Amino acid sequence: MKNFPKAELQQLGVKALAIIGFIAILSVGLWGSVQIARLAPSVLSSLAAVATSLTSVFAPAQTITIDTPESIVPTDSVYELSWSHRNKQSDAYTASFTCRDGLSIQSPNTGGIYEEVVCDTPFAFSSTEGTLLIIPLLEGSDFVSVPVTINAVDTSGDTAASGSVTLTISKSGLGAPTGGNTAGGNTLTPGEETTGTYEITNGGTISNPSGLPDLAVHIIGIGIVENDGTFTPIDTLTATDTKAAIRFEIKNIGDKTSDQWTFNAVLPTMPMYIFHSESQQALNPGDKIVFTLEFNQIDLAVHGGAITINADPTGSMKERNEENNIKQFPITVTTE
Repeated sequence: MKNFPKAELQQLGVKALAIIGFIAILSVGLWGSVQIARLAPSVLSSLAAVATSLTSVFAPAQTITIDTPESIVPTDSVYELSWSHRNKQSDAYTASFTCRDGLSIQSPNTGGIYEEVVCDTPFAFSSTEGTLLIIPLLEGSDFVSVPVTINAVDTSGDTAASGSVTLTISKSGLGAPTGGNTAGGNTLTPGEETTGTYEITNGGTISNPSGLPDLAVHIIGIGIVENDGTFTPIDTLTATDTKAAIRFEIKNIGDKTSDQWTFNAVLPTMPMYIFHSESQQALNPGDKIVFTLEFNQIDLAVHGGAITINADPTGSMKERNEENNIKQFPITVTTE
C-alpha cells in the first residue's frame, strides 16, 4: 500500500470537500428552483403589467354666428339680433356692448322686463329662441357705432365661443354720413343698408399661417368607468376600487392648426407605468379631444399618488406656450 505524503493527503482532502460543497450547492439550487416554480403564479401576479384603456371624443371648435338683417338700428325701438351656435356644448350665454357716449341699451331680464344693462360688462340673457332683444337709447349724436358681443359660457364660467358684430345706432333712420362732415351746415345723408353674417370663434377656426398652435391640457377629474362605459367622477377612491380613470382634454388654444401629436400619462401604479399614446389628429384652433384613461394596479406610493399628463412630450412642435402642456392631478384613496 502506497504511503502518501502529508501534503498530498491535505490536498486530496481539500478537493474532496470542494466536490462535496459543489454537490451541496447544486442541491440547494435545484430545491430553490422548485420552490420558485411553485411560487411563480403569485410572484408574476404581483408584477403583472398594468392594464390600461383609452377612449377619446373629438370636439370641433364651437362657433357663434350673428346675422344682422339691418346694419342701421333706430333708437328707442326693439331690435332683434339673431344668432346661432354651431357645435353647441353649452346652454348659458352672456352679451355685452362697448361703452359709447350718449348711448344706453336695455334688454329683458329673466322675467321679461326691459332694464338697462351696464356697458363693457357681460350680462346673462335668455337664449331659448336664438335671439337677443335690445332697445338702444341714443342722446346727443345723430348716430353711433357700437360693437355687440355674444358669448357661450361653459360650466366652469369660461368663454367657450364668441361672436361679435358692430351696429350703427341712428336717430330717425339716419346712418353715417357718406361724405363731408356735420360742421358748416352739411346735411347728414342716410347710409346704404347692408346685410351681413359675421363669424368669430374662440381663437378662430381659420388657421393663421403666421401664428402658432398651442396645446393646452385641462384635467376634468378622476373617477371610475362603469360596466356600461359611463365615466362617474368621484373625489376620493376607496381601497376596494381596483381600477380608476382620469378624464382630461387637450385643446388647441393657439391660432394655427397643429401638427399631429402624442401625449404621455405617468400613472401611480405598481409596477411604475408610463402610458404613451398613438399619434393624434391635427387640431384646428379651438378644436379639442376629451380623453378617458382607465388603469389598475393603483399604488399611491408611486409618483406621490399623482397623475401627470404631458402633451407633445418630445417638444417636436413649436408652440405659442409650452408651459401649459403639462398638468398634474393628485389621487386620494380612503380606507372607509
